[in-house]
Amino acid sequence: MVQKQHTAACFSLGALALSVAQVLAPNSLQFNEHEFQRSPKEAQDAAHEAAKLVKPGDLIFITTSGLVYSVGRYLTGNAYDHVVVVLDEHMVLHVGTPSVRLMPLERLLLPQRQPVVLRVLMSETELQLFLRCARQLIGCKYDVARAYQLMLRLTLKRLAGSSPLPRLPLDVKSNAWICSDSIVVLLTGCCTAFQKALIKARQETELDIFTVGSASMTDFQRIRRIQPDIISRVVQFTQSVQNGTIKWPLLPSEIFPKKDLLPFKNFELQNCFFKMTTFVSSHKLSMAGKAQAAEAAGAIPTGGLCLLVIDQQVDFHPGGSLAIPTASEDAARIAAFIQKHSRKLKQLVLTLDSHQRYHIAHGIFWENSKGDSPEPFTCITTKDVATGVWRPRDPSLKDYVLAYTSALEASGKFTLCIWPEHCLIGSPGHNIVPIVHAAVAEWTKISLKPVQYVMKGHNSFTEHYSALRAEFELPYDSTTRLNQSLVESLKLADKVVVCGEAISHCVNYTLRDLVAAWPKDRRQDLVILTDCASPVPGFKKAGEEFLRDMAEAGLTLTTSLQFSA
Repeated sequence: MVQKQHTAACFSLGALALSVAQVLAPNSLQFNEHEFQRSPKEAQDAAHEAAKLVKPGDLIFITTSGLVYSVGRYLTGNAYDHVVVVLDEHMVLHVGTPSVRLMPLERLLLPQRQPVVLRVLMSETELQLFLRCARQLIGCKYDVARAYQLMLRLTLKRLAGSSPLPRLPLDVKSNAWICSDSIVVLLTGCCTAFQKALIKARQETELDIFTVGSASMTDFQRIRRIQPDIISRVVQFTQSVQNGTIKWPLLPSEIFPKKDLLPFKNFELQNCFFKMTTFVSSHKLSMAGKAQAAEAAGAIPTGGLCLLVIDQQVDFHPGGSLAIPTASEDAARIAAFIQKHSRKLKQLVLTLDSHQRYHIAHGIFWENSKGDSPEPFTCITTKDVATGVWRPRDPSLKDYVLAYTSALEASGKFTLCIWPEHCLIGSPGHNIVPIVHAAVAEWTKISLKPVQYVMKGHNSFTEHYSALRAEFELPYDSTTRLNQSLVESLKLADKVVVCGEAISHCVNYTLRDLVAAWPKDRRQDLVILTDCASPVPGFKKAGEEFLRDMAEAGLTLTTSLQFSA
């Protein structure tokens, strides 16, 4: 009830703020589509020339017409009321009402807006990450209520020296933004130099992002004043009158080379948001920059090659409880692949089948009328459960297993199969096979990066072939639902190479789930090493069908020797 009241209050405040703005400044909340064409030719020419100076990633600070904005700038002491991000030579990201959208670059550079263009020092990799993240904000709502709450706090702070109101909570998972907050979040999550500048500026001056809870336009000026080498000025308009005619000279006058549109790859903002959340919530002056180094060192990198190794465990190799005859040959080729491409591997992800002995796919879970358990590779159907051919040893689970087997059969994948007890947590069979483990350990030594280990299958009441989700999702156990964080980590790589055991089961269903969550225009970046994965005996046909389906879906099928990074 409290949550509903809070939501309703926020909604009412937002609606009230929007209504007030529409009355006091009806033209300030939306840019006129014909604004550029109706501007004086001198202004159009000046905007056109200014557009030649800017580069993707630049920030354009502007003033907006209208009583609300004029009064707001006066009361808060901010020279500007809006900031946009240049995405390419034609478009900018505009965080404004009613939602985040693209707008023409030159319209934002009209001299009457008094634009100033600033450039944050970033590496090429950071720049591309920043632009990809910025594009992901398109479609988010503009938080009108937050904008007016910020203006009220800044006004009180300026008049009284401090705001008596509580800090605005910064929710980086929100679907509603104001321009300054969104850009500070993106820069903090993507740019190392900006992170350090923010720390230094916080130490030497008061930043509104920390004292009020939202970033102000003045925060950017404060950071630039404290750390001038981080943020440079590219363009500033000054108005002058020559022979009775208004001129719009540009400062400085140098022309920067044009920048082509950077290729856009689908990228979710969780990683960037996580960095900002950590920064805002945990940074103390005495610890500034110390924990940041550990976080940066352990962060999952963007780009490069990712190797996803499925269940290379002892129990799936000759001598194990669920042995695949050719698994040792697969393991040797996987180890050789890791050694050959170790310098190019940026992510190494190993999944591990991880079971309790008491498990729905193990014989100990079931009994017949004589009290005997089913033999390995027995298939238990819904009909078997309904008629009592097989029943759970725990009678309280009868309705559950009936629903479980029905759901499995309805999915069209398979019926419940009883497996030999395998990959029991803590047993030798659960370990990574030695030859692959040695190659992984050597990669860690070379890369100084941690391996990502993904455990699956430890819930006793559902099978978990896919590394991304269980076959039967249980509401009380989040590990049975789609592992979205793993999906997003894999998306960071330029290519994801998949191998392991078994191609008929765990490799099969992991990739089917990954393809369902993967951008269609990047499916060729998913690579299957066909000589590094084998089927469970008796399931060769399932593996062949899987490879045909993946080829038709657009994935890349190759061998470990033919693969080229």
